[in-house]
This record gives sequence, C-alpha cells and structure tokens, in this order.
Amino acid sequence: MSIYGAGWRAGPTFMCLVVVAHRASDAYPLVIAANRDEDHSRPALPADFWLDDANILGGRDALAGGTWLAITRAGRFAAITNLRFAARANAPSRGMLVASFLRSSLSPMEYVNEVASRMDDYAGFHLICGVAGEGVAYVTNAERVAHEWTPGIHAVSNGTPDELWPKVAAGEAAMRAALASDDLEGELLRFLRTNHGRTPDREAFVLNERWGTRSSTVIVATPEEIRFTEQRWTRNGAADGVSRFVIR
Repeated sequence: MSIYGAGWRAGPTFMCLVVVAHRASDAYPLVIAANRDEDHSRPALPADFWLDDANILGGRDALAGGTWLAITRAGRFAAITNLRFAARANAPSRGMLVASFLRSSLSPMEYVNEVASRMDDYAGFHLICGVAGEGVAYVTNAERVAHEWTPGIHAVSNGTPDELWPKVAAGEAAMRAALASDDLEGELLRFLRTNHGRTPDREAFVLNERWGTRSSTVIVATPEEIRFTEQRWTRNGAADGVSRFVIR
C-alpha cells in the first residue's frame, strides 16, 4: 500500500504539476513552472540541447527517448502529465507526444486535434502544446475534445479535469504572485519545492521512497529571450544539480 493510503498508487508517472502563464503579462508572454514526478529508478538525461536535435532544449527519458517538458529555440513547447489510475498495458510512450509536436510544423490546435483522433492508443495523459506569445492548446484522454487556452494562468496535475486538486489551485496562485514579484524564477522554484507532509494532491513537491519529484523546471520567455532552469532532486529531496540556459 502507498504511504499515502489505498487511494494513492505508487508507480511510474510523468510530470505531476504544470503551471502555465500564457500571455498573462506583457513582460513575460510565457512562463512555465513544472515538477516532474517519476520512479527514482527510471533513467533520465538532465536538461540540455538534444544530441539528435539541437533545436530542442529539455530533459529526456533515457528509456523511451521522449520527454515530459521541452522547448525549441523558436519558443515552441510542450509538456505532459499522466492521468491518475488510467494505465494501459503496452501503450506507446506518452513522452513521444511532446517530442513529436516540437519536431512538427502543425499549429498547437492542429496537433492536439490530431492527437485526439488517436488518444485511445495511450495511457491517460494531459498534453499541453504551444508557441510562446502565440497560441496554447490542451487535450486529455479523460475527455474527447481538445481546447485552446485563453490568455491567463492555467494548471494541470494528474486528476481528471473535473477534479479540483489543491496543488493546482496553489500553483495558479503561486504563478500570479510570482508574476508580480521582483524574483520570478526564484519565487516559482521555491513554490515547486513546497512540501508540508500532506498527500500528493496537495503538495507541489512529492517525497516518496520509490517515486517522487525528480526535477523542477521554470521557463520564462520575454520578448528578447527564453530562460530555462532545471533543478534536479534526490529521492530524499536534496538538491542534485542545476542546469540553466538562455536562448536569444
């Protein structure tokens, strides 16, 4: 049984919290704050420009070759989380949905509509695709319809769209406060490390012996540049290396 009780199933996941400020600020047309929660034994590569595609910046799943979050030099980005209790045996890697969007020329809405046509092939997911300062689209196989996000602050975790997880509301509030602060990246990284010993639906940062928060990522796009920070963590929640990049 999970240490959080019968309602929580430990196991491999993709990122468990993604907060996106989409054209919520003139100074920052795109801000992303995200935690990747994953089995500690699953190998991954730290954030960097990909060896087989130097246009893409992000971490990488070393088993399937996909990713949980990445962005291109032109500001094309995507992120994915899993959907709780929606496993599917022998399904394709959901992380490849992210990589495929980054390499495609489809608009965000065109791509998520295409994914919606074959979503039953995959285990449960929430997929966010966008272009910094332009459009952002979203699809989940908990529903049958893709959506275009309006400008503002949006967040997803691992529950279904009709579940209001406290960590999602907290993430939206943290993003709102960070946008008004003088230390945008610092405020978001501090929020992403928040843990008060409660259940994972309430905690931005998840501590668990088998799986938990492996990395925290903050992406900030201004009209002039894209700043990318990835902080990695040990299974005990200690800092385990940081990578910072600036794309101009």
